[in-house]
Amino acid sequence: MRRLSYELDGKTNEFGKRLLDIIEQDIGNSLCIGETDICEIVYQDRYLNSPLPVALLIDFINALKQRYQDQWMVRTTKIVVAEGGERNIQRPSKIFHDWLTDTKRIE
Repeated sequence: MRRLSYELDGKTNEFGKRLLDIIEQDIGNSLCIGETDICEIVYQDRYLNSPLPVALLIDFINALKQRYQDQWMVRTTKIVVAEGGERNIQRPSKIFHDWLTDTKRIE
């Protein structure tokens, strides 16, 4: 597994292309193999809670659309922001620190 440190640094509007390049380089292949159409985008994230991550997500989707324009048949886009827990209960020390229950964390 690659550890990213500076590879994605740069302008926000070039983030998507940089990330897509890294992903495809690491898997050693294109994300869309053959003539398969891209029909749906589903993205789930619990940290999509401010303008910057939203802008980065949009730029990544635009990079996908540009690179795979001949296969771009997206009709449905679903973005799910998972509900977090109380933010003021303790200093963050674990990835699951702000979930009220295990049930909420694994939804």
